[in-house]
Amino acid sequence: MIANSELAGGRSTASGLENELQRAAGGRARIAVRPQTGAVTFIGGSDAHPLDPPHDGTPSQNARRFIDHYGSLFGVANPSTDLTELLVFNGTSGDAAVRFQQRFRGLPVMAAEIAVQIGADGSVLSTSGEALPALDIDVTAGVSAATSADLARNLTVKYDHIGPELLSASAPELWIYDPSLLGADGPPGARPVWRVDVRTELGDVDRLVLIDAHSGTVALQLSQREDALNRSVCTNANNPALAETCSSPVRTEGGAPYGSCCTADRATRAPTRTRSGTARRWSTDKDTRAPTMSSPTN
Repeated sequence: MIANSELAGGRSTASGLENELQRAAGGRARIAVRPQTGAVTFIGGSDAHPLDPPHDGTPSQNARRFIDHYGSLFGVANPSTDLTELLVFNGTSGDAAVRFQQRFRGLPVMAAEIAVQIGADGSVLSTSGEALPALDIDVTAGVSAATSADLARNLTVKYDHIGPELLSASAPELWIYDPSLLGADGPPGARPVWRVDVRTELGDVDRLVLIDAHSGTVALQLSQREDALNRSVCTNANNPALAETCSSPVRTEGGAPYGSCCTADRATRAPTRTRSGTARRWSTDKDTRAPTMSSPTN
């Protein structure tokens, strides 16, 4: 249970809201918290024991009513103003999920989102997500947007080995970033960052770069390409007694089959024994010592 007096509204308010939820769910509400902050990350009910009874209204209205009342359990000081609706997903059975984005002084907080699941009858079945509690930072940028765009473009040139003339940078936007919400390395604590997307016209390079708006250092950078698989397929000379180490692949990601191996061609499109590189992984930029994410090399 929550045991952190820094939660929005204080310990007594949090306990009171938890008691409300348990009464509504007949004592069946399941609550998970984040150990580092004590803030709630999940509250679960069920069709038989919802967190909030059925209501008339749209999923957005029912989710808004619920999160405005219980959002402080996630550490959000003023849910009615600090949580803005991001999207609504409508299920095929009349159920829906409504996602909210945390904001601080008008700026979106990266990875700080809370989703509310609404049943077909308008009841609240569960809610989950994370937010940054007790935010109190200076959001005034000391680094210009133009400088941040240049830094982001130069970094992309370095990591993607591409000419700067082939890249375009999005208009930098101020966000709030705390690496703890992404499980990333880097100095702890929230800070304002310039968010810049750098890409080519075809999208073969698509990199997200966060520039610390106070210091101008790289806070985070990652490739946003979704096709970064790096698989190798081996036949082991059709000898099951050999080791499974894939040292002489008959096909690699994006390449044609080697020789006349038709089974290797099918293997890249069907479940098989393959060596698959992780699409994204955290690493550290040696120049900035800031957390980065890069495509794998095998």
